[in-house]
Amino acid sequence: MKAVKSLFTLLSSVAVLAFFLTITGCSSPELTTGKLAFNNKDYVKAEEELRKGLEIDKSDPEGWYMLGVSQIEINKFNEAKTSFETSHKLSDAFDLNRLSYWGLKINSSINYYKAGIDGLRKNDTAAANPNLRKAVLDGNAAISILPDSLEAYRVLGDSYFYLKDYDNAIANYGFAYNKTHDKKDASDLAKAYYDKGLIYRQAENYQDAMVWFKKAVDLPELPKDNDYYKFSAFNMGIANYQIASKIATDNSGDFKPYLQTAVSYLEPLTTMANPDKTFLKDVYEFLINAYDALGDDAKKADATNKRNAL
Repeated sequence: MKAVKSLFTLLSSVAVLAFFLTITGCSSPELTTGKLAFNNKDYVKAEEELRKGLEIDKSDPEGWYMLGVSQIEINKFNEAKTSFETSHKLSDAFDLNRLSYWGLKINSSINYYKAGIDGLRKNDTAAANPNLRKAVLDGNAAISILPDSLEAYRVLGDSYFYLKDYDNAIANYGFAYNKTHDKKDASDLAKAYYDKGLIYRQAENYQDAMVWFKKAVDLPELPKDNDYYKFSAFNMGIANYQIASKIATDNSGDFKPYLQTAVSYLEPLTTMANPDKTFLKDVYEFLINAYDALGDDAKKADATNKRNAL
């Protein structure tokens, strides 16, 4: 019995020593302390000690991986990206760990985003916005872990969009679109362009509004029957029409080129398949006024008849 007990004690000691060696190996004291702190989820201390240790020994892929995770957990995203890339360059041994960690962050971002959208549906912005901001935080974390993860850019774009941070929404939607050039990513980007343009148009800043509406209209992969194409083209027409009206009212120049540009955006909208009748009536209203100001009585009469037939 005593022999069995002695053997158990010896095996336990060997196990403890083996665990200790996996942590320490030939590491510097700072790396050893940092790894122990990491295992204890003390990420502030882990980040500090691992960083010090890796300045001494830069060839430890595990240390760089742990440093990356620690930096994510304390929101040092740019530094984390470098740490993960360094770990991968040294060895692919921690690539699966990195992928699993990315999965945790992207799923968390998606779940926070869904909770935020649920709050918006209930008109509860006090609940929605904090969840959307958490979605942004975890989305940015996911990008720092795997910089080319399109899923992260898309959920970030969506989260920023519903936070009405259109510049960041455009940046993230734009990254995904520039990688894929598919219709869905084009539509998301057009959505953000349109909403940003609408802010300028509602403020009667028509020149700046047109910059953003035109970006949407000019996306090659955006289908012509896409709502954001139609709305952006319509608002390009309105913006040009409003500029022409101001020039005419102020008697400050030739307004006709702007009216002709307005017509060039509005006319194609009248030939779209299965149009919304209310939307089409609005298109014809602007066209009728534009034709009238341009002195094109035949087109004015035709547009009037078509509007009345709706």
